[in-house]
Amino acid sequence: MALYLAARHPRTLWYAKALAAFLAAYLLSPIDLIPDFVPVLGYLDDLVVALVLAPRLVPRDVTDECVLA
Repeated sequence: MALYLAARHPRTLWYAKALAAFLAAYLLSPIDLIPDFVPVLGYLDDLVVALVLAPRLVPRDVTDECVLA
């Protein structure tokens, strides 16, 4: 939810918004880089992309504001 709010925030940079849209499509897509039926690694790539890459591109003050909302 916080990633969604950050993607819609006016102070979020355009490339962070584009990455958030790509992440939403990637996480909902049945096509993965590593299939989910592979133990641990299948879900690990989703986790790394969603929880590590995306928040680093959003400014810290925007993230704090969206988490508190």
